[in-house]
Order: sequence, then structure tokens, then C-alpha cells
Amino acid sequence: MNVCCNPFGTSGYSQHSKNLLRGLIKNNADIAIEIWGIPSQDWRGMEPDLNQYIEKDYTYENSLIIAMPEFWKLKTSDHVNSLAYGIFEGTKVPMGWAEAAKNENIKAIICASNHNMEAWLKVLEDEEIINKLQVVHHGVNPDIFKPEGEKDKNFTEEKFRFLFVGGWKDGINDRKGLDLALKAFSEEFKPEENVDFVLKINDAYQSLDQFNYNINSLKLPEKRGKIQIIFGSIPEIELAKVYRSCDVFVMPSKAESFCMPVAEAMAVGLPIIATNYSGYLDYVTKDNLLVRVEKMIQATGEPWWYEQAQWALLDIEDLKKKMRYAYNHREKMKNIGMKNSENVRKNLTWEQSAKKILELAEERLNAK
Repeated sequence: MNVCCNPFGTSGYSQHSKNLLRGLIKNNADIAIEIWGIPSQDWRGMEPDLNQYIEKDYTYENSLIIAMPEFWKLKTSDHVNSLAYGIFEGTKVPMGWAEAAKNENIKAIICASNHNMEAWLKVLEDEEIINKLQVVHHGVNPDIFKPEGEKDKNFTEEKFRFLFVGGWKDGINDRKGLDLALKAFSEEFKPEENVDFVLKINDAYQSLDQFNYNINSLKLPEKRGKIQIIFGSIPEIELAKVYRSCDVFVMPSKAESFCMPVAEAMAVGLPIIATNYSGYLDYVTKDNLLVRVEKMIQATGEPWWYEQAQWALLDIEDLKKKMRYAYNHREKMKNIGMKNSENVRKNLTWEQSAKKILELAEERLNAK
């Protein structure tokens, strides 16, 4: 099977691609990798364990496409059938994607969650095309994201730490809603309380200057708990150390298709505070702290993707209460975190995700 993707970089698509590829390899899949855009630097040193599959002849009849529907037609033809990922976070996918779904050579549209699939169902009418929709969850690497292991050496002081991991390029208009969590934290926790909010910011989505501008635009009160920032990309093994150094993971997002950082945090053993909405509700159990949705709003992301979609805006007062509860009930939070780890590391791995993809390929593509 030919896998069309870009495993280089730190974007969500790249992280998904490289981890799913490794899951396919663990399942002894016969694959070749066709790269979307070779990096300008020498790619051979970037993900060396994938090199032999990149250099392999990818003249296969069947393909797995990890890209937006705008690109699907570039990798299908009369003699090439494909499985294609249709990742989307909002309530309704773009109408143009419905046209892409009609391509008779696209045999399955893979969604990362039931929320993701519902967004497709709002634009599809033909039963035959609807039957293309299949939910295959993303996963975690349980050998890396686990409770046991080192902590980040930068966090030596004994403190209670909330953690956010993700991008935040659009500030108050961004889908991740980090501004809401920073506002809640700053209003709820005082400097004398032994609590920090750690932000691990993905540089795939914004520069440091843009991030600092977005933070400064919030005009957060000076008298508040400490905010610590880790900006830039780090290897997964180092990211796992950051997770282990914190106590509670906060995801104030307005919409998610799956949200790999939430799954990773759970695998490491963190309890979750998250908006009670979207894709991660497939695996975030109700004993975690789910924040009430105040209202649905027009999505404020790129209009060519989100003009028909809505996102969920959380209730900041409820978020404050949930953060305070977690701070005051530490042992209970630890117990929830350990249950999270057991659940995710058992049921939500990239190897399992890859196995389902291979089963789908056998069913829909008659892959050898």
C-alpha cells in the first residue's frame, strides 16, 4: 500500500503521519511512503527509521492518503483506489469536501472520532457515499507516553502544575481557546498559591513573536499564579517528561477532531479538564472534569474551511471551579489520572489504529 503523507515536522498532520506509519510497520504492512513536499534540508536524518520506506518504489495500485480532501484527486485515478483521511474539528465540513467524497476511487473516508463523522454527515446525502465514512481513532505510543520515567529537569521546585500542549496562532480567535484558560487561571489563583500553568507551545503554527503578541494582548493581571512557557518542538520522549512534571492537563478547546495531546496526557497518567464537547469525548471518561459549554459560536478559523461550521465556547466560571477543584483534590485527581493511563495505553495505541486501517484496506481495496 502506498501511503501519501508528510511525516516531517510537528504539525498535527505530521505527528499523525509518522506515528501511524510506525504502527503500520509494527503490523508488518507492505508499505511505501510518498512524501507531500520533500523538505529543503536533508530529510534522511529527520526520521531515519522511515527512510527505507520513503526510498521504496511506491508504484502501488492502492493508497492511503493523509491530507485534506482538496488533495485527494491528485492521488487517485481510474486504476488507483484509496482510503483517505477526512479530519475536521467543527460542526460541518466544507461543501467542497462533499464533492471530493463523490470520487468513486475513494473507497473509505476515515474520521478520527464520532464527532468528526457527524460533521461529514451534515453534508452527505447519498447512502453509498455515507457508507464510506469509517471511524478510526488516532493513538499514542505507550512505550513513550507512560507514567513511569523521568521528569523534566527544568521543573525541580515542588509545585502543583496545570499543563496545556498545542498551538495558538490566532490568539482570542484560535480554536484551542488557550486565552480562556489563561484568563480563568489568572483570575482564580493568586501569586502566594503554590501553583503554575505550564504552556508547551507548538511552533508549527506561529512564531515566538506572534505568540508573545497574542499573550500580551490578553493583558492578564500581574498578581496571579506563574505562567511558564516552553516554546518550540521537542522529541516525544522529552515531551513525555513535561507531561510527567505536571499534575492536571487543561484543554479549553472550542473544537477537536481527536486531540492527540489529550490522549498523550492521559497515557502518562494525568487527569483532564476539558470542554465538554467534540472528538475526545470518544475516550475522555466522565470521571474527568468536563467544563460546561456556554454556547455555540461561529467558527473563527480560516473561512475557506470553517465558514459553515460552529465551535463550542466554554463557560469560564465553570472552568475556574474545575481548576480549583483539581487543585484542592489532588489525590482524587491522581487516581483519575492512573485510570486514564490504564485505559488509553490499553485501548488507544497507534499499533491498534494501524491494524484497523489494514483491515479496512483489505475490505475496501482488496489490498494484498
